[in-house]
Amino acid sequence: LASYLIFKAGEVGRGKKGLGKVLEVGAGCGMLGMIISASKLAKKVIMTETTEVIPNLEKNLAQNIKPKKKSKIEDWKRCCSRDKISVRRLRWDDYLKDIDICKADNSDDLDPHSFDTIIGTDVIFTTSLVRPLLKTLRAM
Repeated sequence: LASYLIFKAGEVGRGKKGLGKVLEVGAGCGMLGMIISASKLAKKVIMTETTEVIPNLEKNLAQNIKPKKKSKIEDWKRCCSRDKISVRRLRWDDYLKDIDICKADNSDDLDPHSFDTIIGTDVIFTTSLVRPLLKTLRAM
């Protein structure tokens, strides 16, 4: 999916607008969101998950954030800029509360209808999640 999105968005400088502001639902370990962010074809990537998964997602992202200044030879392996990617909780059965929490943090990360692209891979593991996911996607 990452390769397809990067191909469709086009290379920087070829006159294509890119992916804009990206919402990733069910980010899991964060690989897709970090690849999209590292490609520099998105203005910003918001990776979302449930409460239980967020600590691992944040840890994975922290290991891939570029430091503000060079500190070690290993820094070249880090691919994401802190201002271009973030992690937010987004529960499909209580998304309005999560949007309000984000606004209370003075963040526009989850502003409804502010996304140019919504992505997700392997996010449904039971049919009971289909309706809540679709309701959340309509709001975003």
